[in-house]
Amino acid sequence: MKWISEKRLFQLHGWLGLNFGLLLFLICFAGTCAVFSHDIDWLIEPALRVEPPAGAERRPPAWDELYRSVAEAHPHASISYLAAPPDEHTAARAMIYYNARDLRWVFIDPYTYEVRGQSTMLNVASFFRIFHKQFYILSSDYWPHGRVFVCVFSFVLLFSAATGLLFYKKWWRSLWRLRFTHGRRVFWSDLHRMAGMWSLLFAVMFSVTGLWYLAAQIMEHMDVTYQPAWADVSKQSF
Repeated sequence: MKWISEKRLFQLHGWLGLNFGLLLFLICFAGTCAVFSHDIDWLIEPALRVEPPAGAERRPPAWDELYRSVAEAHPHASISYLAAPPDEHTAARAMIYYNARDLRWVFIDPYTYEVRGQSTMLNVASFFRIFHKQFYILSSDYWPHGRVFVCVFSFVLLFSAATGLLFYKKWWRSLWRLRFTHGRRVFWSDLHRMAGMWSLLFAVMFSVTGLWYLAAQIMEHMDVTYQPAWADVSKQSF
């Protein structure tokens, strides 16, 4: 006797998809955009784009020169973060703040150490990463951190993958079967199975990492873990 019937598995699989599929799609879509967010920022933010001089060799920037350039351009701001450029066509960055509500990114040419521009902290990268990580929900006395809500969907993704795999017999046939001449319903059903089978490994991987971050968030809330110390560059002398 089976512990659960195929009908129940199918119903559970459909119920999870209908009730949580849209939110799960938004989480995964935001995560996909976050992967390419720095490239999108590079395309839409002219100050991020630099052209290396002819014959220039890529080398680590001089941190003291970066610091001085930002300090001269923003003498009344505190510099809390410096970042080297990821490639030869991207500017170095500095995070500055005038007060708790006025934080900015400053972009510096790593070859001439000229300050090229600035932007607010809300760019494409931060928008999609924060949305993907926590839905812009901060912990309070009434609800937990948004990371808990996002990571709970790991169970949804894991159960969806498991119920679909248990329901469809001989699932390996769905890897290549896509029938075009049996009507629209058969076609969409085959496409659904094929997409599910080919993405099964990613679904399991996303579920495991989501459960890991859920456990980490719970332990952090219970003061089981600790945050590492960060160096405050605003107090450093160069």
